[in-house]
Amino acid sequence: MLLTVKELKKLAMRTTLVTIAIVTNAMMVGGTGTNAIAQSVPSSSEPQPRRPRGQKPWIPRDPECPQIAKGQPVLTALTPLLDRYDQDDIGDTITLAQNPTFYFYSPYTTGKYRFRLLASSKAEVAIYSQIINTSDRTGIFAVSLPILPIQQEQRYFWELEYVCSPKPNASRQTLYGYLYRLKLPAAQSLELSRAKTTSDRLAFYQKYGIWSELLTEIVQTMPTSQSIWQKVLDAQGLEAISQQPLLIFP
Repeated sequence: MLLTVKELKKLAMRTTLVTIAIVTNAMMVGGTGTNAIAQSVPSSSEPQPRRPRGQKPWIPRDPECPQIAKGQPVLTALTPLLDRYDQDDIGDTITLAQNPTFYFYSPYTTGKYRFRLLASSKAEVAIYSQIINTSDRTGIFAVSLPILPIQQEQRYFWELEYVCSPKPNASRQTLYGYLYRLKLPAAQSLELSRAKTTSDRLAFYQKYGIWSELLTEIVQTMPTSQSIWQKVLDAQGLEAISQQPLLIFP
């Protein structure tokens, strides 16, 4: 019996070895699709990332750390929902590359961020770590990874930590989630090789839910693709930040 998209994705988080279906149009606004690429994903006693309900601001213990005004967007990872009908659980960031890019909304203009990629949430040594200084403006920034030894059909854990004070026990706000490097079947590899234009590639990435490349392809064609960017983010419950400016800083 063919499972629904929701059932497939819920199974992916709860079993020891599952088959995830990346369904045609799953990332598109209102898309439902039926063609799937099945991938075996090692799963998970790993913690399930959740998006802050109601955009509740983080309240730091340290008086020198900034506080976000009520009603303003909070620190947010631009990640897809596990189920577009459930606005809490966050799905994996799917990529084809060894050097994917992650996107985050920064509500802060002081302090710094530390990004880490790890083999799992229990790993003690990071595969990659990067410090990112804040901008003098709030907005969306990118963390572009170098080519790393991340394997196809493997799941990785990432975390972004906001550091607002040099004190050893200072308040720190942390986001986390998962990266999955997809291995395309031969038919889809051929389909991608024939996608010669930006619109063709966007359609392909949307069709198969390849989130990292989808966002990067849109960003590379800004500002002409602003409306597409907004629709893609809105469809994943990111309405609060979909119109925020893109920042360029290391």
